[in-house]
Amino acid sequence: MWEIFSQMIDGAEKEIIFLDEEEKVLFIYILPKNLEKLEEDRKIFAKEYADKISDLN
Repeated sequence: MWEIFSQMIDGAEKEIIFLDEEEKVLFIYILPKNLEKLEEDRKIFAKEYADKISDLN
């Protein structure tokens, strides 16, 4: 997923919306303008996503 995000970076922020199977919003992520910020976000997002998934179970 993060490799795909890195390929999407073009100097402009982009909004990425993650939905569950019922099309409810799980997360909204703003793709950053550069790879350095993407790496920082990857670490934060991984923790938040794991927390969100564990809350659903």
